[in-house]
Amino acid sequence: MKLIATILLGFFLTSCAHKMNPQENYLMGILFTQKAAEHTALTLQAYNIAIERLDRVKKEYRGKKQLAVVLDVDETVLDNSPYQGKLYVQSEAFNYDNWKEWIAQKKAHPVAGALRFTKAAHKKGFKVFYLTNRSEKFKADTIENLRKVGFPQHYNSIFKSKERSKEGRRQSLAQKYHLALLVGDNLTDFSKLYDEQSTERRKEIVLKNHSKDFGKKFIVLPNTMYGDWDKALIDYKKLNESDKRCERTSQLTVF
Repeated sequence: MKLIATILLGFFLTSCAHKMNPQENYLMGILFTQKAAEHTALTLQAYNIAIERLDRVKKEYRGKKQLAVVLDVDETVLDNSPYQGKLYVQSEAFNYDNWKEWIAQKKAHPVAGALRFTKAAHKKGFKVFYLTNRSEKFKADTIENLRKVGFPQHYNSIFKSKERSKEGRRQSLAQKYHLALLVGDNLTDFSKLYDEQSTERRKEIVLKNHSKDFGKKFIVLPNTMYGDWDKALIDYKKLNESDKRCERTSQLTVF
């Protein structure tokens, strides 16, 4: 047993040291997004629930503010998996230039269910906002992409200013509108409580603070390709790809 453990440890250390594709960790996540019918089913399920919530909120709300829904953009309404796939095939890390190139093409397709939901919300009298952490520099191309694929009220897009956190922008909207639903693929799309928290703390907040909100006010989309969950695994450190892999591996639960 001691010999086997030594061999396995040696293999692990070697695998951490070798030069790797920057996207190696994400291949299965990209394939799941692009090829798994289960991914499509999950996004449809989320948006079907969201549509049901529109009717419930409209029936029960007694306030004076206009009703609104707020959606994230990337992997919530627009599918960027072709961009992620290209990074893998070309062994490239995410950077400003290749991200800018992808956005400029305006080729992102709608996430399954997103068009139906946003059109339903618009038809029922809800204000639709697209709250994104894309830079203002990408505003024109992003809005054009949303328009091309048919998203209503595409002009109601709110981009990242100085702060990465979306809390300030959400609060600004909440002053004028009743935010009936928040839709996103990252927990930071729902609350500032999740901003730059550890994996353990994120789960704790889900269970203790928001366990009754998911499927009611918060609608979560699956994103296995990237997200704050991954950054939390490496404790928001700036590491090379080999070190990142080792940090992630060290957090695996095994038996």
